Amino acid sequence: MAGPRRPLPEGTTARRAVGLLPAAILALLSVQHYRAIEHRDAELRRGYALLQDGRGQAAANVADALIDAEPLDADALGLLAFAQADPQAGAVARRVSRRAAGANVFAFEHAYAARDYTQAAQAADRIMRSAADPRAALAYAYRLEKSREGQAALFALLPDGAAWGPQWLASAGDHPAMLTARAQRLAQHKPALGCATTEAMVSKLLERNDRRRAEGVWARHCGAGPTLPAIVQGDEASPFGWRRLNHADTRVERGPAGYRIAGNARVTRPVLEQPVDLPPGRAMLVLEGRNTERLRATVDCGRAARPARSAEIDVPACETQRLVIWLAPGSGDVTLNAVRLADR
Repeated sequence: MAGPRRPLPEGTTARRAVGLLPAAILALLSVQHYRAIEHRDAELRRGYALLQDGRGQAAANVADALIDAEPLDADALGLLAFAQADPQAGAVARRVSRRAAGANVFAFEHAYAARDYTQAAQAADRIMRSAADPRAALAYAYRLEKSREGQAALFALLPDGAAWGPQWLASAGDHPAMLTARAQRLAQHKPALGCATTEAMVSKLLERNDRRRAEGVWARHCGAGPTLPAIVQGDEASPFGWRRLNHADTRVERGPAGYRIAGNARVTRPVLEQPVDLPPGRAMLVLEGRNTERLRATVDCGRAARPARSAEIDVPACETQRLVIWLAPGSGDVTLNAVRLADR
């Protein structure tokens, strides 16, 4: 049995009450609209999953059903083109929307198979610009850069401010060697792309302690000049500066004149590191500051070396040198103003 009707708020006229109806109807229509979009997107995902399983006809059936519901659905047209290798459907989809995922995937695959790397790169550009997950879409760039022609076609798009450019340049790709190959090419690339495009790549190279290639890219595209000092003094705004290494029993703080290092560790701890490119052999370091007797220094190739008391250190021959400053057990805070190579 229905309960008593709830009275309208005081002062509500019949006209105002009727005026509430369109909002409720609109809300219902909005829910139905979003459900239809969710259904369409789910069907598109199902269609592409069928394609990946080699079930082209089943994928075409999914596309046909979507096109019956909306004849100008560019994504559905692209799916049909991809499923049936139908260039006409692909061309229609691209005319309807050049950002349609299905149409652009088809355009990429068609151009890539024909080794038309310029057209393939342009299709990949559209895919990567509009992808919900740009990192997943970078797979198209990775496929292209496996050939020199494909890599050149991608590089040709970078001056246009491609949003995916910095992420692609800094990514490892299908193999770590891809990052190295990009850096080598970028060090010679014209025109200069600017700091914003290349900074993430430079930082990634420096994470690998590959200062030589990072410096080449930075100098070419960020106006840093032809060379950097052998040891950069405290400029943390530069990707080439010191990186602080804090531990539970040590603390490193940046001050106006250098670093203040404190700690009561019972073992020697690394507290600062910087990628360097030093000539191999023996080097004498000068650590300027206060209470620097507690500090040690090493240069390694990515695997920590054993710190010694001597200011003369071994410099190994490798492309990924890392200078590490260590704090030995002792009392009193340390101030480190500069680290430089002694004249010999």
